[in-house]
Amino acid sequence: MADETVVTDLSLKEIYASQKRGSDETGDGSASNPLKSILQAIRKAGGEPLPVIYVDGQDKEWEPAAKSQLKKQVKMYQKEVKSNEAECPFMSYEDLLSRLEDLVVDVVDRVLKTPYASLVYELNPGFQAPKRPFRRMNYTDALVYLREHNITKEDGTFYEFGDDIPEAPERRMTDEIGEPILLMRFPAEIKAFYMQKCPEDARLTESVDVLIPNVGEVVGGSMRIWNHDELVQAFKRNGLDPAPYYWYTDQRSYGTCPHGGYGLGLERFLTWMLNRPHIRDVCFYPRFIERCKP
Repeated sequence: MADETVVTDLSLKEIYASQKRGSDETGDGSASNPLKSILQAIRKAGGEPLPVIYVDGQDKEWEPAAKSQLKKQVKMYQKEVKSNEAECPFMSYEDLLSRLEDLVVDVVDRVLKTPYASLVYELNPGFQAPKRPFRRMNYTDALVYLREHNITKEDGTFYEFGDDIPEAPERRMTDEIGEPILLMRFPAEIKAFYMQKCPEDARLTESVDVLIPNVGEVVGGSMRIWNHDELVQAFKRNGLDPAPYYWYTDQRSYGTCPHGGYGLGLERFLTWMLNRPHIRDVCFYPRFIERCKP
């Protein structure tokens, strides 16, 4: 069972964590007495949706934790998550976008045609099946939307090209638009090294997140680098020795094709369809910090 002495506060709007001067033992999460780790900050928040978590800044004292950092730690907080992973050969970026759109619509359609559809409407009476086509929005267009709707960073400045848009403003944008969004073409510097760059702009990647109102990202995917030399250079740019990944680079040497892949978060999908407040509500046996059984 979880330790009941763990302090959580779902009303918190912001929590501070500093590797330089924080303490997980004596810190309270305030700017003057920060915690040390993002993980402890998540524990203090008590669950998703998370408040803004500030960490040590590079050019200023504090900056919001990157969404990629939070995703990694939230996965640790909910120790077991299910993700349906797929790698799809012989496809273009446009094919990938269409496939993700079809995937979401088809899964919902199949569920609503089963006898269990009544359970969906019992838990979520207002559920409406998504319709094609989904709104398509480039990362750069999202920056424009955030600026035009005065959605800023905590210090009042606007998000600029190269910033990793945190979950809170991304969720706000998605909720305001009120329909599924294919958020596309993120900068290469904030995405995984193996993602294929856009032929029209090498600063960008052929990447996509499927965003759903009230939940946020439910699917993430991209085209993969399929040229051997380009992939090896990507390893080196990121300070990785390609030698241990010979099995991965060999696939480019001995037969390859344009291909993409994605991961669908099963629990996040269920959280959306069933309108649950927390991802643990849709896990059969949720495991997280200090709760390993049943």
